[in-house]
Amino acid sequence: MKSKFLLFILVGSLALNVGFLAVYGKKYISTPPPDAAACPLNANLDHLYTFLGMSGEQLQRVEAMAHSFHMQIGDISGQIIGKRNALLREIEKDATDRAAIAAIHHDIAALQSQMQELVVTHILEMKSVMTPEQRKKFFASMERNFAMQEWEGMNKCD
Repeated sequence: MKSKFLLFILVGSLALNVGFLAVYGKKYISTPPPDAAACPLNANLDHLYTFLGMSGEQLQRVEAMAHSFHMQIGDISGQIIGKRNALLREIEKDATDRAAIAAIHHDIAALQSQMQELVVTHILEMKSVMTPEQRKKFFASMERNFAMQEWEGMNKCD
């Protein structure tokens, strides 16, 4: 019974992670690229920097932070994808090795935690560059985005 419960939890976790990647990929593909000329840092974040009204000095300070952050997140994302594929291959095997599944699941959880810590650190660094008014707009925007993601997740039929 305990082993079936563990397998259920692992498969559920895998399904949630695959679902997250699918939604993220769908949003990435369906979002038209903004005008890259407005922001030298990252065309995908152009609208954010424009929305916040960042000065040239602020953009210069953010540039180094953003580059390093995106490189680290990309690396961890790649590792997570590799671990998820390994987890799926392990679950597919006729002879299920629960210890191997648990180890891979533990690795994925550790990578996700590391990614979340990077995101929090990056937001705190970004916050230090912003004016109080920019911070207010930034966090209000994040709150709206979180609410929209929750709404979309609850109303997803497929």
